[in-house]
Amino acid sequence: MNDAPLLVDRAMQSQPVTRRFFDFAEAYRDAAEALCERMLNDHRHATWPNATVVLMTAAHATELFLKGLILNRMPAADIHGHNINLLARDFEKLYPEPIFRWNIPFMTELHGFEQSEVEAEIHKLTAPSIRFRYPVTRDANEWNGISSFRADTFMPVFAELKLAFERLVREATQAPHGQVTIRKLTCDLLNDFLEYFDGAAFADNPKWMSCYCQFLYVDHNAVKWPERTAEENRGAACRRVCDSTMQGYLAYRDGKVVGWCNAAPRVMMDAFADEPDPDAARLGQITCFVVAKEHRRTGVATALLDAACDGLKAQGLTIAEAMPKPEITGDAENHFGPLSLFTAAGFTFHRDGEHGSVYVRKALG
Repeated sequence: MNDAPLLVDRAMQSQPVTRRFFDFAEAYRDAAEALCERMLNDHRHATWPNATVVLMTAAHATELFLKGLILNRMPAADIHGHNINLLARDFEKLYPEPIFRWNIPFMTELHGFEQSEVEAEIHKLTAPSIRFRYPVTRDANEWNGISSFRADTFMPVFAELKLAFERLVREATQAPHGQVTIRKLTCDLLNDFLEYFDGAAFADNPKWMSCYCQFLYVDHNAVKWPERTAEENRGAACRRVCDSTMQGYLAYRDGKVVGWCNAAPRVMMDAFADEPDPDAARLGQITCFVVAKEHRRTGVATALLDAACDGLKAQGLTIAEAMPKPEITGDAENHFGPLSLFTAAGFTFHRDGEHGSVYVRKALG
């Protein structure tokens, strides 16, 4: 009889985190299926403790798989907790494409509640991977409700999970786009900048397409911003880019611009003139991200942020600052960049700002 191989956890550390979540999910699914099959084939194993282990491991497989999918499109996402309803909601937001539709198991349907009550009730749910992990609650009370299990009717769940796992991993991890290339905006790239802002940049948010990222380059004590026209801002952007009084970075994929980041020395942005800061001379301000809709959550903003920090450092600036709004969830309103983007890059809290923003900073040492 051959000795069993020695398995070491470090063997997985070379794999991406999302791949590890997928592999763990598959292992939990396989373990649940093996025990369920044993219960089906030998009724001596058809016990309630074994049933709860099957339910717990199958639910945990679903939970880990959802977390892997979420991290695949949002690496800095908060995936703490076991609530499958909440994880499913995040998954559906990140994967709205029809190809990712999935009848997710172990979700709790809430009946008899007003819509305004559903959110609160969802947060109260006990996750299946917790409910079936312990024989009683943490207070040593019986679990609410009645649960039942039949191995023969549960076996098809594993086949469905296997097919869903394979399909979703294949679709989620295949590269739908080419590699992202970042280039610093110069006069030579002005036409690329204009073509992007005239078209794809605000295709799903046309009310903001008149800005041309000029908002922070003007003194709002002297300029009535609401009266500025798209033509005025477009012309100002042309002048500033070619005069090197406006800075930023363009993201290219397959030869086309798919993203923009406005990042420049703070002293270049006149909108901050009435907000004196003792560090102003060494501050690089990262103020805006505009990523084409079909390229969001594919690493474009992360690549832009990395390039912006490198570019600001190359100019001799020692601090990068940004102004995310933590409570904002919509893509358009998150044009300052989500807080998770910056914390994942090493930014830390500096101070509270106005209108729900926080100032975060990173040393460019």
